[in-house]
Amino acid sequence: MHPMLLQRMSAEDVLQETLQTAMRHPAFLDAAPEVPIYFKLRRLLFQTLVDAERRHLKANKRDLYRELPIEIDDTSDTESPHPHLPEAALAADISSPFTKTARHDRYALLKRVLATLPTTDRQILALRHFDNCTNAECAAALAISEKAASLRYVRALAKLQERLEQFTEFH
Repeated sequence: MHPMLLQRMSAEDVLQETLQTAMRHPAFLDAAPEVPIYFKLRRLLFQTLVDAERRHLKANKRDLYRELPIEIDDTSDTESPHPHLPEAALAADISSPFTKTARHDRYALLKRVLATLPTTDRQILALRHFDNCTNAECAAALAISEKAASLRYVRALAKLQERLEQFTEFH
């Protein structure tokens, strides 16, 4: 199979189309009983591949050779909470200006509220949510017991929620 064609369809897709073609043309399979069925199916497979290459590689509209890979610029949005995530870059490209503004406002509010929290609360929240650390990893990083890390995390979340509610109309 052509490597460019593999970008749009799998070998299983070609096999399925071949079998569908075989089921639509039983007369072709019944004709010439001296020819083994394997050769007939192989001929249908080659024809299916040729059709797929015509449809995908030699198309005038969505020609596979004209398609360009999506390039994500990590430096484009330094204000994003996760500028290194490709999903964030793709979502930003398809968001409306209103959605982008609302997201930016929510992020600015979160940043402002996090800055008002004590350092210990910010540390535990950052470890758990931004670094995806487990409770045990947080405890080790902060040199405290696991139970203390768990309590600190729950209290930090409660403080964060309380302060966010002060700045928003939603309670």
